[in-house]
Amino acid sequence: ETQSFTVRTGGLGFFTGADPVLYIPVNPNPALDALHARLWEVVPALATEPGPLYRAANWRPHITLTHHDVDHDLLPKVVRLLTERDFYWQINVDNLAVIGGESDINTLKLRFPFATSSPIEGDAAL
Repeated sequence: ETQSFTVRTGGLGFFTGADPVLYIPVNPNPALDALHARLWEVVPALATEPGPLYRAANWRPHITLTHHDVDHDLLPKVVRLLTERDFYWQINVDNLAVIGGESDINTLKLRFPFATSSPIEGDAAL
């Protein structure tokens, strides 16, 4: 039922803490917000322990660049290197992916193309 839509990104951001996360912010829009709200109608019933950071009040759509792999001393050098790049992108969102794994290794588990996407062999329709 979900139709593909476009999102825009802009700049760089980071989440602070013991393991800082460097990311590209994704600008929220009505289509992205609606998809997120719809997912949170079903996720609590399916997930063992849904993370509180993904609830609507806390969620910040983003593309993670570093997580668990850049320490506090190296982070300023990485930011300096990345500030020379353009992170103002337009991205077509045409599928939902479930990513997970053991420890720090994440792999694509499932992918669901949206209604306007071409079928992808082995994928289920959303």
